[in-house]
Amino acid sequence: MFQLPAAATFDYAENLQIGRILAAGPSVDLSVVEAASRMTVPKSLASSVTETCLIALAVIAGLRWRRRRRS
Repeated sequence: MFQLPAAATFDYAENLQIGRILAAGPSVDLSVVEAASRMTVPKSLASSVTETCLIALAVIAGLRWRRRRRS
């Protein structure tokens, strides 16, 4: 489950860039906006992988529980 720390790291990096955007106000440098945008894609990907893994694990746990209950 290494994706969860990865998602958190990208989220933190994105939030730092957004903080810089908000601090700069209307005169924000475009490179800061691009840096924040570059953090959004891997954050979303890592989050999606993590959520998919959690759903798969929940399904597996449910199937095992059901199998044990029947026996």
